[in-house]
Amino acid sequence: MKNSTLLQIKTLPELVQKNESNSCGAYCVAATLACFGLFPPKQSLRINRFNIEANQFNGKALNIPFNISLNNFADYVYQITGILDIDEPSQYVEKNGLNSLAAMFYALEKYNLNVAVLFKDKSKFENLKKTYPNEIELLCKNLKANIYINNSVSTISNCVTIYAISYNNGNTHYIACNSSGNWYDPAEGNYSTDFNSIEQFTEMYGGEWLGVSLVCNIKN
Repeated sequence: MKNSTLLQIKTLPELVQKNESNSCGAYCVAATLACFGLFPPKQSLRINRFNIEANQFNGKALNIPFNISLNNFADYVYQITGILDIDEPSQYVEKNGLNSLAAMFYALEKYNLNVAVLFKDKSKFENLKKTYPNEIELLCKNLKANIYINNSVSTISNCVTIYAISYNNGNTHYIACNSSGNWYDPAEGNYSTDFNSIEQFTEMYGGEWLGVSLVCNIKN
């Protein structure tokens, strides 16, 4: 990742995903953009939805306005990211699904961020490749994502990191933090500075880090 000036993630108590919704990934995208001062954007953005048949983001264009609230913005982003089948997460659906890591990567890059995919170790990469083969193909072949394996660092300096975690009931959730230890959970809207790593966060609140993260910084 290229170096950039760290902008503190802001306290966003009003930015809470809708009850029993699956939009946590989209809300983490919105929080990340706000952290880097990219929200509100200067102009509307047309962004293509995912085309299931082509396995590319060249589907129908979605126009995301610039003069909306952060909550409404996150709901727009969910129309891009919510494409994993709830019953069979290795497959894609047109809308109202679980958040796709690849689609989150795509949306973040569209808003002028440098984004990389970080795996804790090779086994985590192989597990995700086995469980979500289409996601890995989309990231590697279509989106040309930079993928790194690092078994010693879970919070990257000068970046905002979005983590995928799993709970005992099988649900996958996304949370975000920056290297100052500021954490954001879209399910609760809570904001904490009590943790230095994702492992400390999951030890306190339960769940397990899936060993994959999106690491973002602003383009110079």
